[in-house]
Amino acid sequence: MAVRLAFILIRAQGGLESEILDQLKAFRQVTQSYMIYGEWDLIAIVEYEKLPELNTLVLQIRGIPGVQQTSTLVVS
Repeated sequence: MAVRLAFILIRAQGGLESEILDQLKAFRQVTQSYMIYGEWDLIAIVEYEKLPELNTLVLQIRGIPGVQQTSTLVVS
């Protein structure tokens, strides 16, 4: 199956951005992650094969302490 790409934008509790960034790097699907400026605090670039895999990853990221909100952008 072809690998698909998505961007996950993350809003973090103030002061926890670095800790969340470190935890993002532990997920095998996260190929890159960065702190960013603007409405969102972090971005994770992820590769996945099927939508259920992406859904599970998003739920895991939402479970990281300090993650307040996510928005997932799936590349078409």
